[in-house]
Amino acid sequence: MEIVKILKITEFLDRRQVIPAGVEFLKESIKQNGFLDNNPIVLISIGDGCFKLIDGRHRLEASIELEKTEIPAIIKDGLSDIDQYQLASQCNNAAETVVLSNFVSDTEFVWRKSGEKTKDGKKKYTQENIGIMLGGKSRSRIADFNAFNSLSPIVWGKIVDDFQKTSTKQKTGSSTQIVETSTITENLLRNILNITEYYQLSIINDLISGKIKNRKVKTLAKTYAERESFAEYAIDGLVCLDDVPIFFDDCFNGLYKTIEQVKKAVKQANDEFEKHNSIRLIPGDCFEILKNDVKDGSCDALITDPPYAILKEDWDSFKSKTEFLKFSREWIALAASKIKSTGRLYIFWSQEFMFDFPFDAIPERFTFGNMLVWNYKNNIKPSNQKKYKYTYEPCFYFYGEDAVKLNLPNDKDWDSDTNDYDVFEFAQPQSNFKDDPKEHPAQKPRKLINQLVNIGSDIGDTVLDCFAGSGTTGVCCKNLKRKAVLIEKDESYLKIINRRLNE
Repeated sequence: MEIVKILKITEFLDRRQVIPAGVEFLKESIKQNGFLDNNPIVLISIGDGCFKLIDGRHRLEASIELEKTEIPAIIKDGLSDIDQYQLASQCNNAAETVVLSNFVSDTEFVWRKSGEKTKDGKKKYTQENIGIMLGGKSRSRIADFNAFNSLSPIVWGKIVDDFQKTSTKQKTGSSTQIVETSTITENLLRNILNITEYYQLSIINDLISGKIKNRKVKTLAKTYAERESFAEYAIDGLVCLDDVPIFFDDCFNGLYKTIEQVKKAVKQANDEFEKHNSIRLIPGDCFEILKNDVKDGSCDALITDPPYAILKEDWDSFKSKTEFLKFSREWIALAASKIKSTGRLYIFWSQEFMFDFPFDAIPERFTFGNMLVWNYKNNIKPSNQKKYKYTYEPCFYFYGEDAVKLNLPNDKDWDSDTNDYDVFEFAQPQSNFKDDPKEHPAQKPRKLINQLVNIGSDIGDTVLDCFAGSGTTGVCCKNLKRKAVLIEKDESYLKIINRRLNE
């Protein structure tokens, strides 16, 4: 054993946190008895006359607070990184150790070491290495400690705080040690690993305050897990996202006792919503609405007529072709995510950018079916004199991997407005048309959209149109007993849509 100047101890092994109660106890012990010969600190030499502390952090901190300048120590040499931790763990576990290790300090040590990486990004330590560093614990035991990672950081902070606050002196045989008297145990915590932070926090707070006893934890955790499964079912099953917070609170507050009650409540909410909201008109930007208000896989078909970057309208203007295609790629990918694998996509496009259509934005679960053609013969506007006049627009059609056959009519029901061909001949809407007057610069004929809705969806299906314009898709869905989600940000067109839907 040697006497070492405290200022020469410049590095510390991060084995466990310092417990204030342990430092205070050792300060009193050193004041009364001085340093005990059988309990020196353990150091290793790191060169230039300096040392790294391996064991005895509480004794060192107590000495520093007492303004001691020297401390008795055992100096070890030739210890590898793993050997240093192994020695520290063996010292901490020794019978005469004043501050005992606990599962909290062991868990935090495992977390730190499991997360350390080498320079090339690989894990620095295996579970076996960490087990050795902890004094010979098995790999399964290390996995047990890592499992506590599913506890919320807030919850873990309360556990650590409680352990430190409940540390107290206790006489054990011929020696006095600092032990934790917290009611929280390792086995108890395993009951709450699979519930949410909300319930984890509730249980830990109640335990610490003494509101509940340990024996209640397992039963409470089971009850809370069941409530969470109720909430998950409700969130997945609700049509209207506005209902989600209400159901979430009801489930978490214990309103429902069985999953059958939850199913009935969800069905009732959906029936009520469908009764009053078969056609949903949502004002706002399509990106925000699709992200926040339309659930993935909630619609049966996408039928939409997006900006083309060919009209002199604010909503159709882009700085460049690159910007337009970037915009198109983003909205297509987002809108397609809302369509079921049994569904279909109908996306109108322009001739000008026909060969630039972003097929890569279409999810792999959809297959390209046809380039449908809307042929119109009443385009009286002059075009570029170096080109032929445009008399058609393409519509790119895709069907889902689980889609059934198109909803084609029986032969006896065929008429001039229904066909199974890929070319549709309908005049462009004009302001003087009595049945379908033009109210939008890019308005599609009602008969054309009627065909897509009728053949590409079924009664009761939900059709998404994220660029609703004058609302033709919504009008067709209403007449054909379909539901629709219409998105439009222009206030003047929103008024037109509302009027047309209420006519």
